[in-house]
Order: sequence, then structure tokens, then C-alpha cells
Amino acid sequence: MANNASLNYGSLIKAMVFGLFGAGFIYALIVNPSSNESKERLRQMQSDLRALLPNETSVLYRQDFAKNGGALLLRGLSAAAWTPEFKSKYFDTLAGLGWRRVDPDGFYCKNGMSISTYDHVTSYHGQSVEVIDITMDYSALSKRRCE
Repeated sequence: MANNASLNYGSLIKAMVFGLFGAGFIYALIVNPSSNESKERLRQMQSDLRALLPNETSVLYRQDFAKNGGALLLRGLSAAAWTPEFKSKYFDTLAGLGWRRVDPDGFYCKNGMSISTYDHVTSYHGQSVEVIDITMDYSALSKRRCE
């Protein structure tokens, strides 16, 4: 009788673990953007970025990708180009494109996408260079932060 009880508990535990994994998988499918949705948001981010940075000559590096689960667009802009006039025009253009400011640190949202900027020093062609990173993101996290 004791063997039957331990067998039943073991089966019950296995079923619960399997159920939790299944529920987690279904939750991830629901929450994370699809590949098509991510590609569409990436096209939207690229379009908005062309308006924000019409002359990309000061862009040091770039990265764009979309996959099942989200999209990311990154531009590393030379800090020398981040003049007060450029910065003012950049944020005015963001507002004109429908992006809304979410926090005072320059975090903006539009249709579940986020955009943020931050400065840092990085190595570029063997030299230390101050860079402004412009990061646009579309993911489960950005959707949640931009509600």
C-alpha cells in the first residue's frame, strides 16, 4: 500500500511540473510579440529613426534585428553631434511622431515600443570615444513599461 501511495504522489508531482512548464510556455507565447509583429515594429522604428537622424554621418555603429519575442534598434551617435540644438530638435521630433515621455530620464513610448538615450565612453577604432546610444525596443518588457 505504501508503494502505491508514493507512486501516486510521484505521478502527481510529475503532472504538476509538466502543467507548470506548459502554462509557462503558453504564457510566453501570449506575452511575447510574434515574429511578424516584431518585424512590423522594427520597420516603424526604422522609419521614425530616419526622421530623428536624417543625416546618419555621425552614427558610429548600428544594430537592427527582429525575431520572435521582440525587436531592437540601436544607434551609437558621436557625442560631438549631440549639440543642444540637435538635442532639442531630436526631442521635438519625437513628440511630433507621437512618442510620449514616460519619465524625466528621457524614456519615451509609442505603441508598446520604447526609446531611450544614454551616454557612455566606448572604444571605437582603438580610441576612447564618448557615445550617445539611442535604443529603440519592442518586447514584452517595453509593452508592460509603456502601458
